[in-house]
Amino acid sequence: MKYDVIATLEKPDLIRRSRVDENVYLFYREIKYHNKNYHMCVVTNKVKRLVITIYITDRIKEGVQIWERSE
Repeated sequence: MKYDVIATLEKPDLIRRSRVDENVYLFYREIKYHNKNYHMCVVTNKVKRLVITIYITDRIKEGVQIWERSE
């Protein structure tokens, strides 16, 4: 799933900032996983410039919306 992570960071569908930490950003991109649609979330720290964690979810977390891809 390495390529999905890279694609999520390079071409996200949505970027949100964490409600808890203003330096933490959540990058979302829709992916197919086990033949179903999910979102890959790559959680990053803007100041430290690192990936905190990566997970697959069926819903997008609350937070301040920073950017959304327009179709």
